[in-house]
Amino acid sequence: MTNNERAMYTGLAMCRNTEVAQRWARSQLFLIIHSAAFSFVAARAQPERRFLLVMGAVGVVLGVFWLLANWRTDQWIVYWQSCLVNFERTEHEPVETPIFSGLAYDRVAGFPFTFNRIVMALASFFLLAWIVVILIAFFV
Repeated sequence: MTNNERAMYTGLAMCRNTEVAQRWARSQLFLIIHSAAFSFVAARAQPERRFLLVMGAVGVVLGVFWLLANWRTDQWIVYWQSCLVNFERTEHEPVETPIFSGLAYDRVAGFPFTFNRIVMALASFFLLAWIVVILIAFFV
């Protein structure tokens, strides 16, 4: 790799790693917001129908935002990852020790319980919980 290619590779790796760090931060924020709001709803002794409907609707909107943000972030991570893999597989001077491609990476990345899948399941769980809150509002 030339010096320019090394600099570009480093920049791409930084973009990918920043996106991964942002996914962590977003997931933590959404988890805190959903947990606090759900605890607020569950702690009410005699919740009114309007309260449950409003909180459920806000929760559903936030749940959808969380799913969309995670989905879009994963698309960016996959994009940066593919750019890095292309750099590692150049025909001129391939990288001697591939980091973002190769058998070792494929084995680790192919594990079924990835962070993205776990966060998507968690976001889906909260979305379903908010839908249940809305349904409960009709029986209060």
